[in-house]
Order: sequence, then C-alpha cells, then structure tokens
Amino acid sequence: MAEENIWGDLKGAAASIKTPASILKEQAAQLGPATGFMLIGQVDVETEGRTAIRIDLDVRVPALNDYLITLLRCRHTLDLYPVEVTSSYSEMEDTNCQDAVELLAVVKEHVRSKGVQKVLQSLLAQAKS
Repeated sequence: MAEENIWGDLKGAAASIKTPASILKEQAAQLGPATGFMLIGQVDVETEGRTAIRIDLDVRVPALNDYLITLLRCRHTLDLYPVEVTSSYSEMEDTNCQDAVELLAVVKEHVRSKGVQKVLQSLLAQAKS
C-alpha cells in the first residue's frame, strides 16, 4: 500500500502567490541598471518574533563606502496580506495594502514621491562627485 500524501499540492499553490518580498526584490533589481549601478537596490527580510515579517527596501551607494539607507518598510503577518507600508522619506501616510496589486501601486507612489526622489537624486549626485 502506497503512503498517502496528506499535504496536497503545496508547491503548485505557492507558485501563484506574489509575496511582498518578491515585489520589493523585483523593484530593487531595477534600481542598479536605472542609475548605472551608482545606486543599488537591496531588500532585507527579518522576522519580528514569531508573528511578523519586516521587509526593508534599501539603497546602497558603493561610491560612498557602501552607505545604506532604508527607503521604505513593509510589515506583514504570516498571512502576507494585508501588508503595512511606511517610509521616512515619502510624504505619504502609512498604508495597509490588501493584495499584491495594491502593494505595487503604493510602492510606486512612495518611490516616485517628492521626498524619496529628492533623497535618490542627492545620493546619485554625491556618488558621481
């Protein structure tokens, strides 16, 4: 008698889920090519106890001794969504996103905000000097 798999198709189900970390990693990967690799996007993922996951979208500046700044932070439980998005540099208020589509739109708003653009332009100018 063959052993029964009680777990179901976990790999197939998980493959269709767009996680907050994967969204931020995709965006971080685009920053280097967009700036001639003078600014490098990075994502840092850490657990907060056993109940939450924190994901930072960071910018590293190799020409400034690898200076590192966190542009925005996402927090979520093991359920993934909703995910809270905060930024110290954006004028936007903290936002709770209900799904991946909303998260991508909010990340885009933060990154294109005047405050974040000012920080990125300043870092880029300093990296060039």
